[in-house]
Amino acid sequence: MPDTSQTVSSLVVAGATAAQAVLLVAWSTRVTTSTLTAGVVGFALITALVALALAFRNTFEARLAAALIATYALTSGLLVVTIGLPSLAPEPTDPVALVSLVAAMAGYVALEVDRRARATRAALRRARRTYA
Repeated sequence: MPDTSQTVSSLVVAGATAAQAVLLVAWSTRVTTSTLTAGVVGFALITALVALALAFRNTFEARLAAALIATYALTSGLLVVTIGLPSLAPEPTDPVALVSLVAAMAGYVALEVDRRARATRAALRRARRTYA
């Protein structure tokens, strides 16, 4: 049976993912195209659902989705502050992008801490088995 128990770091990942959803909604207010705005808000909704899945049922799929969301946030945040998103100028002091970078890195670190805690618990469970 897979380990879906919560750890402090898994709750930090859920919080970082929820912060990404809020930041996506904040960023969508600055987008000028209605189609792009709808896409960003839709992605924010998916991100919020992943955060809820992490908070209530910490499965592999939810952690994978959180890692993909953090990758997206890190990539887009770095693009915004360095060379700019396609057809947009760079904004080195964009607060949404900077907070997004911090939240993405916090999510990555918490995912790694959670992975190590799960590996340690699994090794302890295997060591306690008394049968062959």
